Amino acid sequence: MGLQEGDIVSKRILMYGMLLPSGNDAANAAAVAVSGSVPSFVQLMNERAAELGLKDTHFVTPSGLDEDTDEHYSTAYDMARLTAAAIDNGIFREICGTSRAKLSFGNPPYDRWLVNTNKLLTSLDGVIGVKTGFTDKAGRCLVSACERNGTTLICVTLNDKNDWADHTALYERCFGLCEQYTLSAEDIDVNVVGGSAERVGCYSPEVKISLPIRSEE
Repeated sequence: MGLQEGDIVSKRILMYGMLLPSGNDAANAAAVAVSGSVPSFVQLMNERAAELGLKDTHFVTPSGLDEDTDEHYSTAYDMARLTAAAIDNGIFREICGTSRAKLSFGNPPYDRWLVNTNKLLTSLDGVIGVKTGFTDKAGRCLVSACERNGTTLICVTLNDKNDWADHTALYERCFGLCEQYTLSAEDIDVNVVGGSAERVGCYSPEVKISLPIRSEE
């Protein structure tokens, strides 16, 4: 992100720094701003991972840089679950889906552009994020999310030298395996406890949901 000691920068801009140019400096600065220190923030990361049921994930650093440890790890499945939770946050979803942003920070602050390293945002229809990553140990890693016709799919590849093409091919195939269904419910009666009647009628409007083809069977 290009931070220097003494820079004036907001937490929101630090999110842009983490999610667009993959700034390790932004991740460490955000950790200190939130928790007072990097170790304290990492503890919060691991507590949140446990809350989300990420059983094969353990964090040691906020940025993912792990040259000096083998205790920083995760799996494609856990990263997909983490992504599903993250994109429910509107701010996160907005920022990770931004291809480039003009922001002001520094000491004194001045305008500069940050560019997203996720090429899928400008090359594949419906992509809404999420994050690239690379270390010598992990290789090229990519987490992406794509939304079409009300369906959101998440794709994670680890140590994949052909990640852009693989994500594109997987989305083109998997969206073709989904179909939108209309669910409706009429004349539903439910039991009542402690009320003036034993049962009451309920109504639900139509709901559209995308499922794998033939899953209604």
